[in-house]
Amino acid sequence: MNKLLEKIKNYLKKIRYSKPSEKILLIITSILIIDIMIYSFNYYNNYNEYQIKLQKFNKNEEAVKLDKLIMDNNKTFNSLLNEIKPVEKILIEKDGFNGIASIYIMKDNILIKYSDLFVGSIYNNIEPVLIKEDIPFYWEKHIDKSKYIYKPEFNKPKLIIFNFLKENIIDILLIGIISIIVMQSMPMLSFNKKYELYQPEDIKLDLNDLVGVDPEIKAEINQLKDLIHNQEDYAKYGLGETFHILFAGPPGVGKTVTAISLAKELNVPIILGTGNVETGFVGGGASVIKSLFKEGESLAYANENKTAIIFLDEAQTLLRKRGQQKEKWADDSSNELLAQLEGISSNRDINIVFIAASNFDETNMDLDPAMLRRFKKQIFFRLPDLKERFEILEFYINKLDNSIVSISKEDIKYFSKIFTGFSPAKIETVVKEAGLLSLRKGVKLDKKILQEAYERIVVGYTNRDSSKEDQRERIILHEIGHFITDYHFLKEEYNDIRLVEENIQLIKISSESIAKHSALGYVLNEEDDRLKTKKDFEREIISLYGGYASEEFFYNGLQNVSSGAHNDIEKVTKLLDKMYYELGFYTNSKLNLNLLIDLKDTKNIELISKYLYKNSLDIISTHSELILFLSEKLKEDWVLYKEDLFKYIKEFENSKDT
Repeated sequence: MNKLLEKIKNYLKKIRYSKPSEKILLIITSILIIDIMIYSFNYYNNYNEYQIKLQKFNKNEEAVKLDKLIMDNNKTFNSLLNEIKPVEKILIEKDGFNGIASIYIMKDNILIKYSDLFVGSIYNNIEPVLIKEDIPFYWEKHIDKSKYIYKPEFNKPKLIIFNFLKENIIDILLIGIISIIVMQSMPMLSFNKKYELYQPEDIKLDLNDLVGVDPEIKAEINQLKDLIHNQEDYAKYGLGETFHILFAGPPGVGKTVTAISLAKELNVPIILGTGNVETGFVGGGASVIKSLFKEGESLAYANENKTAIIFLDEAQTLLRKRGQQKEKWADDSSNELLAQLEGISSNRDINIVFIAASNFDETNMDLDPAMLRRFKKQIFFRLPDLKERFEILEFYINKLDNSIVSISKEDIKYFSKIFTGFSPAKIETVVKEAGLLSLRKGVKLDKKILQEAYERIVVGYTNRDSSKEDQRERIILHEIGHFITDYHFLKEEYNDIRLVEENIQLIKISSESIAKHSALGYVLNEEDDRLKTKKDFEREIISLYGGYASEEFFYNGLQNVSSGAHNDIEKVTKLLDKMYYELGFYTNSKLNLNLLIDLKDTKNIELISKYLYKNSLDIISTHSELILFLSEKLKEDWVLYKEDLFKYIKEFENSKDT
């Protein structure tokens, strides 16, 4: 019911903010819809009444009684008449070929057959009785029985406003006009499904809610706001026009929220939609674009500031370079967008702020030069840094009721670090997941709950499958092999176990299986957003080889290594390809060879791979006793967090010293 009321409310808003001609059309359409609804309701009611009457007719007690009497062979015609009086009339249908006639009795407007008799018998026995009883009777060659069977009349209702063809030709004309409009506006129907309209009073956000957004972006948005309010001042500097804006950046960084907040700040309506405007018909996308801008113009004329915002997310399909497709109509939507943007620029009566958002820009996608020229302002969103992640996480934690939260500033600082690479939307998702876990378990949302929520979002649901105990030992050695290589490099660098623990990016090692990755164990590390050197890449590869090398070492040779290292090998291959061909780490050319050649220099890459794998195998051999010690602990505990691992490492080192 609430959804229906909301749709009605939005429809009324659409009428309110439309042009006069559109208002008339919408009102006429609304009246016709209401008329048809009333007609349908009346039709349904009358039909139900008709069915009830028909049932009563079919179950007519007198008719049943009469039927029974007639079918009783012991009843003479005379005695029958006495029982069922009054009879309206008798019809006798004569068969001229065999001298037999059929007698039909009419009672209560129902015609029921009595019997077939010889004509002579009717003359001699039946007619005298009918004459005596003063019952009219008629001989007929053929009786149209349907003419005598009474059935209740079905009163079909008529349309209230227009009596169709009989009374007013306007009805036909109106239905014809509406039909034409519907056929021509198929894209408009698609437009209504794809886009949402918000008036400023419907928006709860403003620019102050943009937590963790780059200050430069806020400055750009504030200047745009100032430009719209003070166009005459900006005109002195040759800037007296509303810009078309391109928002570029990864998903979840706040592009949509920024556009909505801007609409609230400007006190103007906003249309939200996506760049997927195609309808399945040739030219349908172009028609949707045209309808979209017509809607924007109507909203702008109705707004006190004569301004409206049109925001299209995922707009890269409209911005890409034209002329790449064989079909002539493939670029119709982009061409229409170009035309509309040009039309906006020349319309001085209203302001249409058009914002296109995309996960791509000219650095990672071949965008159309003419399209890019229309966007005089391009704002690039990025993933939040450590300070911004702290602000975002603190903002979402503070939105929760204090009575259910037990998170300290230190906890927020810790999670801000491990949330490296998270967008604001993803951080919000983790907090919401933590809230659900807290509610389900009936405990406060603390560090442990937030950690579990983080792992569910990053890794997925885990399971302690004891039925695979024979494989679990291999998986444990494999996963600790990954960890031990990182541990080895940091121990060499710092030569201090405390500093190693502080700087290692490990979160935990698990021997639990992950359903969504079909993995029987995993190592969870913090993300690293620093620039990487050749040395960093090589260490990463040696760490990826650590699981494979651990299996080879502890299971006596390559012939006993399992397929569990498949994902590690795939990652190593991609990294070596990037290092060799794109970054020039192992070549003298220092070129991105992927752009120049098709043939891969597999021989040199294999040599590099062999060298790095040998490093990994040597590290496993050096720390084999520690690996076995930690394996027993992981086998017992299923999961070892960083603090657990280093507690056991210290225990192992102390036992060796003694």
